[in-house]
Amino acid sequence: MELRVSALTLTGCLLLAGCSGLPVAAAGTGPAPDRMGSPPAETAATSEPDSRLPRGPVLTPEQVWDKLLAMIDAIERREDLNQENIERAIGLKLQKRPGEMFSDLVIGDTTAGWSYAFDLKKYTEDDVRMSFHPYRPDAEFGVGNSPTCTWRTEKLRAALRERGFDEESRIFTDRSYFNWQYTRGPMVV
Repeated sequence: MELRVSALTLTGCLLLAGCSGLPVAAAGTGPAPDRMGSPPAETAATSEPDSRLPRGPVLTPEQVWDKLLAMIDAIERREDLNQENIERAIGLKLQKRPGEMFSDLVIGDTTAGWSYAFDLKKYTEDDVRMSFHPYRPDAEFGVGNSPTCTWRTEKLRAALRERGFDEESRIFTDRSYFNWQYTRGPMVV
């Protein structure tokens, strides 16, 4: 999920392609957070994440989704989109991405075999974005299914509706995923 302060837009980025009958959320764009940039030569042939990236704890899927909802709850206006507030909301420390001037993030694994990333990017005072990405660490972006059906998609959708977001279905059948957009005032998930 990404929040742009300039437009106070929260854009959903939940990837799950065809998990055995469960609804799926919107696919994101770009590679998995720990695969951005060229890997060092000694790790180019492995599927292991770049060890230079800050790692968070191994969490249960429920803990990850609870942190996501806590982050959404903590961002009500543009002043809320700062590292201290995000860290307090998710209970994890964001760290600088090596070689990156604008990104503070935490990535980690889940007990279900998929990984997560919370990434705060501040390009300018008016262009600040908070992203959340669940992903399979062994998959190319947009390819394959979650290793197990542990995504709380229905509960997440219900939680957003309970928080006053209006739901709009945007289904992309040609790409084998489903997309829902949620709006609440100027905020879009």
